[in-house]
Amino acid sequence: MGPRRAITSCMLLCFASVALQATYSVAQDSSSQCVTLHSDNGTTPGTDQSANPYEITVQTEAQGGGLETATTYKVGQNIIVSIELKQLNFSMSFSDVIIQARESGSTAPIGSFNVTGSRFVHLDCLNNPEGTVRLTQDGRTSFKSTIHWRTMSPLPSIHFIANVLSNSGVWWALESNRIDLDTSLPPVVCPTDITVSAGPSSNRSNVFWETPTCPSPNDTSELAECDHVNGSFVEILEHAEVSCECATAEGVSRKCSFYISVIDVTPPVIRNCPEDIQVNAPVDTSFAEVTWPDIIADDNSGDTPTSNNTFPDGSFFTIGNESATSWFWDASGNVAICSFAVTVFDITPPLIVNCPSDINVNAPADSNIAEVTWQGVTAIDNSGAIPTTNSTSLSGDSFSIDENLVTITFWDTSGNVASCTFTVNVSDVSPPVIVNCPEDTHVNAPSDNNTAMVNWYDVIAEDNSGTTPTTTSNVVSGSLFDIGETTVTISSSDASGNTATCTFTIEVVDITPPVIMNCRDFFFGFQTPQMAAYAS
Repeated sequence: MGPRRAITSCMLLCFASVALQATYSVAQDSSSQCVTLHSDNGTTPGTDQSANPYEITVQTEAQGGGLETATTYKVGQNIIVSIELKQLNFSMSFSDVIIQARESGSTAPIGSFNVTGSRFVHLDCLNNPEGTVRLTQDGRTSFKSTIHWRTMSPLPSIHFIANVLSNSGVWWALESNRIDLDTSLPPVVCPTDITVSAGPSSNRSNVFWETPTCPSPNDTSELAECDHVNGSFVEILEHAEVSCECATAEGVSRKCSFYISVIDVTPPVIRNCPEDIQVNAPVDTSFAEVTWPDIIADDNSGDTPTSNNTFPDGSFFTIGNESATSWFWDASGNVAICSFAVTVFDITPPLIVNCPSDINVNAPADSNIAEVTWQGVTAIDNSGAIPTTNSTSLSGDSFSIDENLVTITFWDTSGNVASCTFTVNVSDVSPPVIVNCPEDTHVNAPSDNNTAMVNWYDVIAEDNSGTTPTTTSNVVSGSLFDIGETTVTISSSDASGNTATCTFTIEVVDITPPVIMNCRDFFFGFQTPQMAAYAS
């Protein structure tokens, strides 16, 4: 657009805008101008609607979202009114738009426009301060303006009219299609389904809800009538349908329904869960039969809970610890658990199957000990486990000459003890050994005596027991022996009674001739001194 054309367009728009502002004001009521929506400033309204570059659109919000063309309206409903160029035309511009809503067949504005922004202003026409709205566009070529309108009066039908001042100084008149009052009754809206929990000791509960209303086209509401009393008791697991109805004098009925339910969140109550149980396994067995009273559970629903368990009453339990568990659940799936420990004690000691009898052996002749063996001693236990063992002596050990006590001990994991005891008797059957038995001895009796004192060295004896044997003699060294032979016997005995004997002979020889006491010297005059003495 050249400078001259731009100035001309601006002058026309500014002139029209000034003329309109001079004719309409916020507080002014000009009946003729409110009816014509025209400033009467010498311009002529355009009558060729086919050439009208503008269009008016009336829409309402669709139920599924978005907008749809309005054919009906409801009291209090927002209606969206849009005025725009039919197509983009850069040679077109405009200054002012004046819009009204009217009842069909009337020239008075109705309802009210909800406008915001400095470019919108309400015009007080025919005592309706919000029924007419003016929009100043300041000569813009791109144009779409949307405003909201509603009425609180139920009018049979309405339409919207508008005048738009173009840049050519022509007022173009616009009129929407007729929009009829929606006389259909709004639906009754029930609450969503309601679920409440029963108390811990009850099988029912009160259920409360907000009673639905019966909306009407004139925006008045009454309460619907429902077939259940608000706050009614509902049993556990009951799924009750509540139907509510709104009826008009003309017999038109509107209904809605919803469900009320009471759920059970309380688990069953176990009345007699046993304490932990401890029993002894019978002797020679690895298990015990354990009994307890029947476990009973109650439920707030009044029904008997379903149950299951890991061990029923009267089950056999092996030695050790086990956990017995019972479950109870109601129809709502709430679960209660009873669990207790069952301990079976082992009081049976291990069984020794081959404890040896006492063992008797002889020590070798040259030894004070003997190696003794026996068959391996074993034991079994009622628990099935192999007992632990310990022994004071082992087979193959050497035992000294004596009564030797052997103890083999077995104990199980429960601490029960069994012992096998036997004696290993190592006997000494070897007599002592006399190492220096004296030789036979010959001694001469003194000339003036018929006895002789004989001495010999101490006789020494040794014994395989390692102890010194006891030695006795029928005659002791240093004794007087009569002339002749005397047998000396020396005995050596050990602690086991084995005896060794040493014998030797003591011969006392008489080497002194007899003395003739009275022999005379009758022979050849020869006389010994003794004879002479005897003769005298």
